[in-house]
Amino acid sequence: MPDTPLTCLLADEHCADLYRSDLLDKQDALRLQAQPALAQRADWRVSRYLKQQAVSPVRSLSHSKGVAAVLCGGGKILAAGVDIEHIRPRDFASLAEWVAQPHEQAILAESGWQADDFYELWTLKEALLKAGKLGFPEAMKVVGRQRGEEGKVHVQGQGGWRGVTYKIDRHFMLACVWLGEGQLELRLEGGFEADVVRVGKYD
Repeated sequence: MPDTPLTCLLADEHCADLYRSDLLDKQDALRLQAQPALAQRADWRVSRYLKQQAVSPVRSLSHSKGVAAVLCGGGKILAAGVDIEHIRPRDFASLAEWVAQPHEQAILAESGWQADDFYELWTLKEALLKAGKLGFPEAMKVVGRQRGEEGKVHVQGQGGWRGVTYKIDRHFMLACVWLGEGQLELRLEGGFEADVVRVGKYD
């Protein structure tokens, strides 16, 4: 496996026209054959365009409201996952009871149930689920922030995970996580322009 940096590629719906169905990998080609309507969806077109720009291996992908993220490379990384979510008002306290441990709920409550705080936790958890190959939503409570250890995340109690979260253009939260040494590179593709602000770092 090539020793390439772990990289997160980002693009939005303006890149949809750069998608090429003839460059799909075998798995995506079979999926498109079974569901031809996917080719009309911006999320599909943007995320598959990004996969076509990615270095090997493609680790994980996520999309939300026309913005897509693909995590790739990192030859020495053991596992990795990405999640991006559109930030919107929700009943965060009720959702947290469903997906968060008591210590995670307490952190959210102390900050007044802010949308950014909730979505940072949510995206971290989804990215960890993908990296750990666990099911959504049933495993949301067995991944997340380590109890009593600020700046640490875990998968089913296992440490050694690293991660970083970003706010993208004020409307999206992005989380990338990985198991092993290494840093993350963030790259905007296809002319995508966005304000990117790092929210958290976990190591």
